Amino acid sequence: MIRAAATHLDPGGKGVNVSRALLANRVRSCAVVSFGGDEGRRLVSLLSAEGIEMVTVPVAGATRSNVALAEPDGTVTKVNEPGTALSAAVSTPPSSSTRLCGRTRACFIS
Repeated sequence: MIRAAATHLDPGGKGVNVSRALLANRVRSCAVVSFGGDEGRRLVSLLSAEGIEMVTVPVAGATRSNVALAEPDGTVTKVNEPGTALSAAVSTPPSSSTRLCGRTRACFIS
């Protein structure tokens, strides 16, 4: 058995990561975030708390989680859950994303 010495939770995803980096550098952006289930609601809550501007797109399945195991020697092992397949309707951002993202310098789909 391996017991973790500590845990840390970060919201992420390709577009979300870009939006977080831009916000840290005081550049406005908008993330279009698909979310589902308790995990998805937690993701949206964490992003809101960070001040990330976003348009949320609900999906039927749960938002996936990924785990990174960091060892003292610097070795990192990543375990990614399978994600929910997005339908064509969901993979096209809603028209509200165009309006919201139109007020920002950049829009990222996560």
